[in-house]
Amino acid sequence: MSVSAPQVTRCFQLFLGRAPESDAVLREHQALPNVFALIAVLYRSDEYRRRDLRPRWLRNLSDLLRSGGSANGLRQQLLREVATHGVQAHAAHPEEIYRGYVAEDAARLAALIVKPAVPAEGFYVDCFGQRFHPAHQPAIANRLGQASAALPLPGDGHLSDGIEYAAAALAFEAVRSRERFSAVELGAGWGPWTTFFGLTAQALGFQRIQLTAFEADANRFAHLREHLAQNALVAADAAITGDDGHLSWQLLNAAAWWKNDTLLWPVQDNPQDAGMRAESLDHDQKADDYRGHQRRYREIPAFDIVERLQAASPIDILHIDIQGSEAELVPQVMDFLNSQVRSMFIGTHSRKIEGDLIELLYQQGWLLLREKPCRFDQDSKAPTLEGRTVADGGQYWKNPRLQ
Repeated sequence: MSVSAPQVTRCFQLFLGRAPESDAVLREHQALPNVFALIAVLYRSDEYRRRDLRPRWLRNLSDLLRSGGSANGLRQQLLREVATHGVQAHAAHPEEIYRGYVAEDAARLAALIVKPAVPAEGFYVDCFGQRFHPAHQPAIANRLGQASAALPLPGDGHLSDGIEYAAAALAFEAVRSRERFSAVELGAGWGPWTTFFGLTAQALGFQRIQLTAFEADANRFAHLREHLAQNALVAADAAITGDDGHLSWQLLNAAAWWKNDTLLWPVQDNPQDAGMRAESLDHDQKADDYRGHQRRYREIPAFDIVERLQAASPIDILHIDIQGSEAELVPQVMDFLNSQVRSMFIGTHSRKIEGDLIELLYQQGWLLLREKPCRFDQDSKAPTLEGRTVADGGQYWKNPRLQ
């Protein structure tokens, strides 16, 4: 058996507040492949959903982690295998007062982990099994050869806040009974979220997986291709569109827009700059960018997302992070979003944009399930509101038409 009797009993106590009701039930849950599968079963049970366990199971977990004596071996095992059920992997930022996720999201994230992460030489591997190379993300250079068991709450310490992971977990939870999963990333950068969606959908057993990524910067797009290949999703020399019978992909080195167009893109040699954004052709090519950085520009293609996403529809999660351009794009494609997108995570880049999106999407009948405001620096010398935003916000929206 892959799960011990004490592990079953302790997880029942954590999630349901009781012991297994019979030896038969105990043996049934011991037959699950691992503790993560056990957590998923209990978390999805009707009994758990009927109970208000947020404070109780967190208090019980704290008691477990403090326990000693005969429970010490179980405590260490659960620390390794259960990613501590939401015990923070990294300390909260000193200015963190609004996290954008709730306590139950820890269990949702744990339910996405089918097996423990395995270390890989030259990479950092997160708890979901995604490999990260320092050429794409220098922040993980001191973690090479390590595999994490910690859930990314309040954040992963190198990429995203907890709200972004909570949004992904909610998107998977909503379509878990389906055979197909479709994810689209606008402003994909080097592809960590496209990769996350692909790896997680594979681990959860979706029979058909559709991945689409837009990235305007040529250097970052090249890193995206490398990152997908390093995670065994799409070979580096594969065509930009393809289908292997299980996974289909569309990788576009272009700006995501509401019409086919030509836009301006900064010319620079730093693929770690995640703050670049496209500008219209009438933008002064000698002017500073929206952050006040000196820039030169070149022309790039912009693709109509409605036209390009037909094959990916219906879309289970649309992940948008386009440095303020969401304010123009989203209103222009509302009919498509209403009819073809089940949920959206939008990285927000000014307080005004956040308010405008809330007003627009509520009027359109969408439901805001998670949100976290961005941080604004009033002392910044940047020429725009987006440029004065020093930490992105996030909004996760559900479309009740397509559930």
